[in-house]
Amino acid sequence: MTKPVDMERVGRARDIHRRLMELPRPKGLSNNEWAREAQVNTSFFTNLMKGSEPSVGKLRAVLVAVGSSIPEFFADEAEGRLVRMPTEQTLKSAISEALSDDATTTFVATCVARTIRGPAIERSQTTSPS
Repeated sequence: MTKPVDMERVGRARDIHRRLMELPRPKGLSNNEWAREAQVNTSFFTNLMKGSEPSVGKLRAVLVAVGSSIPEFFADEAEGRLVRMPTEQTLKSAISEALSDDATTTFVATCVARTIRGPAIERSQTTSPS
């Protein structure tokens, strides 16, 4: 017995594909080259068209490969529903209430801030605990 096709899921996957195709990318960059650049399977775009939703990690990799991010990609959908991202200082204050070690607090706050912002954040901003 075959499983029924979830048309809503297929529609979401195809919408993601359409929106990816609208993104600016370097001239001459084919879908296969884009997938290789992102280190995902070259069937990534074909699978989207067939209705297979991508994992967050693969979508992030594909977006980063053309200089974008998940928050940027979904910004239109999220408009009016987003909360302001806390500053690193706000995170540090909240985390310091739970932790007593200042170096660990700074390290954790920086890691959380980088995670929230996505992969575009400079790695050099992270300080490690002593």
